[in-house]
Amino acid sequence: MIQVTNNWQQLEEDMKDFSGEWHGFKPEVLVNDEENILLTDNNGNYSLFEYKSEGVYEGHYLFKNARGRAAVKVSKEMLDKFFSFPFVVAVVGRTPDYHKGALWLNKQLGFETITTQEREGTEYEVVLLTRERFNK
Repeated sequence: MIQVTNNWQQLEEDMKDFSGEWHGFKPEVLVNDEENILLTDNNGNYSLFEYKSEGVYEGHYLFKNARGRAAVKVSKEMLDKFFSFPFVVAVVGRTPDYHKGALWLNKQLGFETITTQEREGTEYEVVLLTRERFNK
């Protein structure tokens, strides 16, 4: 069952093998911000929804155990929980072009590409998923 958590220490512990990929990502700061939402399946998989503006959040998937179809299943369950909050309208994301698994996951979940960005020599796909699109 997907649940809200504020246990940034457990998140950090579960994700320690991936911390080298966290360019500027500070779990303690993000999780302790009351406007952000951290979800977990209690199996080492998390989704952090970072508040950007009223009803809009930037999504970050942090999966220790879920890959492929299992990642799609867990992600859909997390998005279902996320969109159950009445104040949520949409989630946006930025995925680096070298992260093929995450790009594939975005498509499986129904995200639409709205633009691309370049930052520090890396191309990013910027994606959007609205409540309406998710609930289709």
